[in-house]
Amino acid sequence: MTLSENDFNQIIAIMTKCSGIIPLECHKPMIREFIEKRLDQIRDYEPIVKFKFLLEQEKEELAKLISISIYDENYFFREEKHFYILKREIFPEWHRKNPDLIMNIWDAACSTGEEVYSLALLAQDCQIIPQIVASDISVSALNICSMGNYSADSKRYDDGAMFHNLLMPCLTDNNHLAMPGEIRSLIHTKQINLASLKDYNLPIKQHVIFLRNVLIYFDEELQAEILKTIAENCLADDGYLFLSQKEAALINKEIIPSCLKRIVFDDISYFHK
Repeated sequence: MTLSENDFNQIIAIMTKCSGIIPLECHKPMIREFIEKRLDQIRDYEPIVKFKFLLEQEKEELAKLISISIYDENYFFREEKHFYILKREIFPEWHRKNPDLIMNIWDAACSTGEEVYSLALLAQDCQIIPQIVASDISVSALNICSMGNYSADSKRYDDGAMFHNLLMPCLTDNNHLAMPGEIRSLIHTKQINLASLKDYNLPIKQHVIFLRNVLIYFDEELQAEILKTIAENCLADDGYLFLSQKEAALINKEIIPSCLKRIVFDDISYFHK
């Protein structure tokens, strides 16, 4: 079914109203294609009207559209310099100060989970006992995360390769990756819409929070609200917040909460409370 420009814009407006997501222009052709295919599946006299209704009433219908609208590659140890900072600086210092304590980690936009398991595997390698909350707006993405099974494409050699040794025990005969039960048991999934944080019981006293590759889809007012809530209510004192490298470089400095100090290490920025 061909979608008119007016109907397309109305659907995007509904998604933005419900989620705060403002899709990038480069993603719009893919979003349009997804919506048109979805309309062909809806058995209704007016499928466009029905689809708009479902977006506002059904969480998973909205989540599926959002997952297309913020489509991004997921692979293990993405932006590997962040994991290098954890391995070299943050995890060893934590282990020295707290050798027997559990480290709380929240991946606040975990998607299908490659990032979550990257954190778990690295923490274990650094003799850290982690307890990790993996949250996303999409239930289907969280289900994939819980299963912990990934194709060979989830490894990249232009980024993340310095930590591929940690994936070796997870390799299967067909070169896929299956996360072992002892690693999956460290992960607790939770559906959270970052645009409505007030509606959730959020993880608190988190020692490390990853909030990567998601703020770029929100307007500046919502970015400021999300950062304020997470920094003040969720991040532990002496905790660390990681944005994507692009977000850390481009975000308006005025909306960074005053409790966060920007740290630059080898041209990579992250934040310390």
